[in-house]
Order: sequence, then structure tokens, then C-alpha cells
Amino acid sequence: MKFIPLLCLIPLLTLPLQAQETAEKAREMTTNLEKIEALIDKTVKELKEAVEQLNRIATEADKPRDAF
Repeated sequence: MKFIPLLCLIPLLTLPLQAQETAEKAREMTTNLEKIEALIDKTVKELKEAVEQLNRIATEADKPRDAF
């Protein structure tokens, strides 16, 4: 029977912890990316609404006015 030094087993015991930490960080990063995506979508929507409003204003400004 061969003797395996205890120090050789330590990395094997810490691998599951590292994998768990990595998985947790990956979930956190995914959540952050989803939040960023939602903010980008909201910003794009607001910009489109602003462009539409500016187009309406420009259309109104181009209409001839009644002379007094």
C-alpha cells in the first residue's frame, strides 16, 4: 500500500470549492449582463421616442403659419 502525502490531497479537496466559486461568479456575471442588456434596451427605446418627438416637432415647424 502506497502512502499518499496529505499535502497531495489538499488541492483535490479545494477543487470543488474553486468550481463552486467559479460557478457563483459566472451566475453573478450573467445577472449583471442581463441588467446591462435591460438598461441598453431601455436606453434604445427612450432614444427612439426622443427621435420620434423631434421628428414631430420638425414637422410642425415646417408647416406654414397663418399671417396675422
